[in-house]
This record gives sequence, C-alpha cells and structure tokens, in this order.
Amino acid sequence: RERIRSIMPTLPANIRVFHNEVVSLAPYVYQADMVINTATIPPQNDWHLIDREMISKMKKGSVIADVTANLKGAIETIDRYTSHDDPVWEVDGVIHYAVTNIPGTVANTASQALSLEVLPYLTELADHGITPALKRNPALRHGLTAINGMLTWEEAGTYQDRPWCTPEAALKTSA
Repeated sequence: RERIRSIMPTLPANIRVFHNEVVSLAPYVYQADMVINTATIPPQNDWHLIDREMISKMKKGSVIADVTANLKGAIETIDRYTSHDDPVWEVDGVIHYAVTNIPGTVANTASQALSLEVLPYLTELADHGITPALKRNPALRHGLTAINGMLTWEEAGTYQDRPWCTPEAALKTSA
C-alpha cells in the first residue's frame, strides 16, 4: 500500500485505486473505460468484487484486465485463461483480458523486478535461518504454505481436504 500511496500524486485525476476495503465498486465500474483487477478471491467463494450484473451495465467496448487471471474469483466473468496469441474475449460488449503470464512479454524487465523484490527475503533467510526468519518477519510467514509437515495455508488445506494451522501455530509463536 505504501508504494501505491507514494505514486498516487503522479497519477492522472481520473485514475482510481481501490484497496481491499469494503466499498461499492459498481458506480466506478459502470463509468470506467478500463478496470484492472489485482485482487485474488478463492473461486469457491459465492461472491465477486465485480459480478455479471455489473459487467452487463458497463460501457460497451470497455475493458476488464485481470492480471491475476483468477478464474471465477474477483471478477465473475473471468472464466478462462487466455494467452498472448489470443488474449481477449467479449462478454456483454465488455472486452476481457486474463493472460496468465503477462510478465512473459517483458521477461528481462520482469526478472530484474522480481529479483529486487525477492532479494531482501532471501537475504533474511540466509542471515537468520528459515525458522528464525519466519518467526521475526510477518511478511515471510504470510507467504508460508507448509512447514514441518504441516499445511499453513487455509485455502490449500480446504482444497486438499487436509488439516491446516496458522504459520504462528506451526512455528509455535504467538500471533
């Protein structure tokens, strides 16, 4: 969020950024020329940030780009993956884009950006060891899916019908 906050003053006045607060997106979606989704919502949920009814009321020719390619998640009508060769389809006059590997078009730049983001975490893991780094860094714990034979990601446990616990419980730390 801090990065978004820092670039907001440089964006044109007609650009709106929404975080995961509860807000009705409908009025903004209806008037948008383009909606870019970066939120993931588990597909088994029975609600969507943008549902089919909202899509049907969007301006014809507007675009929805789901950079997460989150099938039936945040955007109800994102129901297929696309590729760079065949990137779009249309629903109710709204162009949909859900390419699963957007960074693949700029592989070198994407690799450099990923390296810059990952390096501090790798350094912390190398300097402190896996378990101590996980105990001291909530961001690392947030990315943990399993440790010591225990699933620590609810979605994976639910999907696999296996027990899971929080990373804190798995690491025997306080929340």
